[in-house]
Amino acid sequence: MCIRDTGASGATPGATGGTSTPSATATGPSESPGATASAWKVFSDPAKTVSFELPQGWIAQSVDPDKGTLPGAVKIEVKDAEGTYLAALQTGLPEAAAATCATAARKNYVVSLIHI
Repeated sequence: MCIRDTGASGATPGATGGTSTPSATATGPSESPGATASAWKVFSDPAKTVSFELPQGWIAQSVDPDKGTLPGAVKIEVKDAEGTYLAALQTGLPEAAAATCATAARKNYVVSLIHI
């Protein structure tokens, strides 16, 4: 099945190193949904190319970027307060060739985050 982004995902293409940055906020199991801004901290990588907010108890660490990334690439791993791996942010990924998709096979889609 061919899928194309209709722009409804709230992503900002090219925001950091040519990757898409979702404009969503994640709340983990150890954080209350009504947490105030004071319960969050700002993480910035050492080169100050990427910064984002995360819950105070979570851990964000810069790690070596994957092989094959572009010069200046950044990779950050995010873990919850217990040290459980949650996500990674990787910039500097080489541009992939667009897939050819027949017009009749295209389907619109929307990306949503669900908080449990």
